[in-house]
Amino acid sequence: MALLTSPKSAPWDIYPKELAVYGYGTALWEPNPPYISGRLVYEQIEVGDVGLIRHGSFMLLFNVFLDRSHPRQRHVPHDFRPLQLVESISDAGMFLRQIAPCTGTLNSVPLMTEYVTCTSTSASVIPGGLPLQAGIELSFQFSKKSGATLVFQQPARKYEIEQIGLLEQYVRDQYKSWTSFARGSGYSIDLEDLRVVTGVVRTADWAMAISQGTNSALNATASLVMPGILNNSASHQRYWRSPNQTIVTNCGPILVADGLGGNQTIFVGAFVMKARRLLPTKIRAAAGPHDFDSDDRDADSSPEVLCDNGKDESPDIVQIPDHGKDINVLSPVLDYILDTCPGADIAMARDSDLLPYLDGRYDADQLIKRLRDFAPDVVLNDGILCPTIYSFLYKSCSASLSTSLRWVDCSLVIGSWGSTSRNGAAKSHSFLDTSHMSI
Repeated sequence: MALLTSPKSAPWDIYPKELAVYGYGTALWEPNPPYISGRLVYEQIEVGDVGLIRHGSFMLLFNVFLDRSHPRQRHVPHDFRPLQLVESISDAGMFLRQIAPCTGTLNSVPLMTEYVTCTSTSASVIPGGLPLQAGIELSFQFSKKSGATLVFQQPARKYEIEQIGLLEQYVRDQYKSWTSFARGSGYSIDLEDLRVVTGVVRTADWAMAISQGTNSALNATASLVMPGILNNSASHQRYWRSPNQTIVTNCGPILVADGLGGNQTIFVGAFVMKARRLLPTKIRAAAGPHDFDSDDRDADSSPEVLCDNGKDESPDIVQIPDHGKDINVLSPVLDYILDTCPGADIAMARDSDLLPYLDGRYDADQLIKRLRDFAPDVVLNDGILCPTIYSFLYKSCSASLSTSLRWVDCSLVIGSWGSTSRNGAAKSHSFLDTSHMSI
């Protein structure tokens, strides 16, 4: 009798976990904007975009900063009012660049996780800090069952919102409407699936590979052949080759519109929220019409199966967990907030909250353990007519982390929001500010 084995994770679930250690945000397996019939659905991911990630690709709903009549806004919630930080400009690109200016550049050095090494035809080892050269072949060796690498030939630029506090409060006020809007638009989502973009890292080309082996002693290789000329058309000549079936690769861009050579988003930083599950997974179907867009709908929108109970009454509905959704690397942080604060209805975090608690690699079990060991505090926002929302407030994990980070007074960050410790007493905090090093 054959033994059942656990199914392999999808590459778009392995990849963001592996690259989380770089602290640039959630790594997208599909940096190219989605396209239909050879046309891009949107030009590029922008700060302020509200959407979700499916199969490693960002699905755009709308942008919080643009008017509902703007051509980039295909559909918006019925009660939508844009968040106005600067005077509106008809050019969306120029307008959004004012809100989120370029904050730095990443040189074209391969990003590799632990147990992944690289050699090239021009040098024995790719030296750190030196950009890639055209016309070379890179060979990557994966010595463990999990690992990932990202290569981009042209420098990547980081864009990040400056007025993060105003956006955070706006998200707190509007998230219910956005969740209902997404469901009404045909998406099967939970609150945790929504992303509100706070920063992006974009480049013109990319190539990535992940290992999804089942053997911890894996020794697999993959080679990336780089084009000899640096231009947009040459990026299509880039290709991977590997003798190992455990290596999954991807490269692009797949489709580039005229004048958009740098529209490939390799990392996206965002606000993410999660609601405490209140209803059981087994519910009784009621007679009569239903409003599927109601805020009272069960947060779990997984598929449902009708079970015949042999009686002349409404059948039972048993929900099946939806395993088709992309992994959320912030789930352990959100769960920590809800577990730490039993009275919290909603937890809120952003990608930069994750970095201080990663010990060189992403491991969900170890991450939870480190969160419990270091017991970071949370910030309470108890607004009028809204549920109790807790945000993440983290402390230094180790001396090695704190040496590269700077500390600021918590009151400078949370403003008028109340700060409460886990036992409910008012408390003064120090706040670890990583805005200068990650999205």
